[in-house]
Amino acid sequence: AIYNYYSKYESQFNSRIAQIYSYDNQLTSMNNDIKSNQDTLNSLNSQLNTLKAKMDSLKLTSTSAYNAQVTNYNNLVNQYNDLRSTTLNLINNYNQLVATRNDIANQLKNLDNAINTTIIPTSN
Repeated sequence: AIYNYYSKYESQFNSRIAQIYSYDNQLTSMNNDIKSNQDTLNSLNSQLNTLKAKMDSLKLTSTSAYNAQVTNYNNLVNQYNDLRSTTLNLINNYNQLVATRNDIANQLKNLDNAINTTIIPTSN
């Protein structure tokens, strides 16, 4: 009977440990994607600022040169907004996965506490 309990607990431990490792790998990958996206967003933001400054200067001297840059600027804005939206969704998914992973880690801790065989001395 004790062995059956041991086997069941061991199975539950191993299952949760495997889930935690899987989630950790997913979180690492997601974190790398988030960082990469943030780097790209910073680059796009810099490009937008540079182009905006150029366009502001052109607006004063040449309307046709200014108008020639509008499409490029709008395309960069769309790229930025799309990537920003994608990144925010990725961050939300990351945060949800962290919560799920931590819930499983707490389950593992509770299982460990449930079978803790430490003998606590009693005073008589």
